[in-house]
Amino acid sequence: FCNLLASPVEGEMTGCPGVPFQQPSNFVYGTQDAIDFFLSTPDRPYKNPGAAGTEVDAFNPVHASFDRSPDPAPFTPGRTTRLAIMGHSLGAAAVSKVQGTDPRVATVIALDKLQGGTGPGLPTVDVGPVAPTVPGLGIQSEYGFTVAPYVLSGGSSILPAPSSPGAAPDPGRERATGFDAWRAAGVDSMVVVPRSSTHLEYTDIPLVLPASRNGQALSSVYIQAWLGHYLKHESAAPLTARSFPYLEPQGNGVWRPVTVDRDANLSFYHCSAYDVQGDAGRLADPDVGRVGGCKP
Repeated sequence: FCNLLASPVEGEMTGCPGVPFQQPSNFVYGTQDAIDFFLSTPDRPYKNPGAAGTEVDAFNPVHASFDRSPDPAPFTPGRTTRLAIMGHSLGAAAVSKVQGTDPRVATVIALDKLQGGTGPGLPTVDVGPVAPTVPGLGIQSEYGFTVAPYVLSGGSSILPAPSSPGAAPDPGRERATGFDAWRAAGVDSMVVVPRSSTHLEYTDIPLVLPASRNGQALSSVYIQAWLGHYLKHESAAPLTARSFPYLEPQGNGVWRPVTVDRDANLSFYHCSAYDVQGDAGRLADPDVGRVGGCKP
């Protein structure tokens, strides 16, 4: 048993580690544990100290499918493991943290939001200092769990706050959560803000709960393009393309080929941006959707 009233150790909210379950430390430690398990093999099993007697796999059952050869030309010096980490919400904050501390991570994808900046209106998830280290993609939302009225546009998308009646939405809000910190550190980064997007945008949940379909399509094509470039050394051209081929899910195992128009699916309130290593030099655009008002 543990003492809820005891002083919590660093990173915990209470004297009982892991309580409550929706706290940043669980997602940070969980990400680290997931990496340990993913990379485990019969020769190097996963110790799993938290199993408490429960019968679990001793190692990743599909370990042989992972390419363990060191990347001979990593985008980040020393990060030669061909491994990406991705998280949503608290998981996005966690992977933003872990990419800077775990040398096995080659790139990171954060779904609402890539975290690295500080300031009013930004996510308040406290994962401690974040060091932008590996290429980072943030796909981020205009709204929280549902579309909010204009008068609540003063906060972040996750934590809406009242706004001044005469104030327009901050075009740099989504850049400021992480992209700007990555760019200032000289690390490749991209932020994509789908139009009309909510916090529930990035899986099949939009088929049930409040969200648009814009984020589902954009997240799919950008994640594939990002991993293709930063893990497989494929061309960076898809990251800056104005249209993308996409298989639109129709249900019952049926997908329909469509073409996704980038600009028609981007926010016109908050700037999307990129600063990445292209095939023949740097590629940078501080305001992909031509929102206006974002710093160069």
